[in-house]
Amino acid sequence: MSGSGHADEALHLAAAFGFTGARNVIGTLWSVGDSSSMQVAAQVYRRLADRGGDTAVLAMAVDAAMRSLRGECGTNDVLRWAAYIQYGP
Repeated sequence: MSGSGHADEALHLAAAFGFTGARNVIGTLWSVGDSSSMQVAAQVYRRLADRGGDTAVLAMAVDAAMRSLRGECGTNDVLRWAAYIQYGP
């Protein structure tokens, strides 16, 4: 978002969803590959399904998915696993 009222503020897509009322949003800080995103999404949704859809564990599910991806690709490939963020309570 830009303009004279927001000259020093940046708004990314995840925050925009939050401003529009989305309670929980998973986003990335930079562009990531499709395969990494599919892995993270599959793991997050699997963990949520195991908990009956309880979004209170969403941040932990994202963290676990990132740890799994980091373990698979190694800590040197930080651009692949460190981009994922969770917004919400």
